[in-house]
Amino acid sequence: LEGAAGLIQDGENGLLIEPNSVPALVQGLETLLSDETIRSAFSDRARATVEADFSFAVRMSKMAEIYAELLA
Repeated sequence: LEGAAGLIQDGENGLLIEPNSVPALVQGLETLLSDETIRSAFSDRARATVEADFSFAVRMSKMAEIYAELLA
C-alpha cells in the first residue's frame, strides 16, 4: 500500500513486505502467526505511532498551526 511505508517502520511497528514477493509475504505471515511477543509489540507500537502522530487532537493542533501561519 502506498503510504503504508511512511506510517509503518519495518520491524518496529509492523512489517513491510517487498511488493509481489510471495516468499517474503509467507515469511512475514509465518513470523506474525508464530510469535505472540512480536505481534503484541507491533500492535502496541503501531497504536502509539497513530496516537502520537494522527490522533484528532494532534491533527487539529497541526491544522491550527497552519491557519495561524497563513493568517499571520
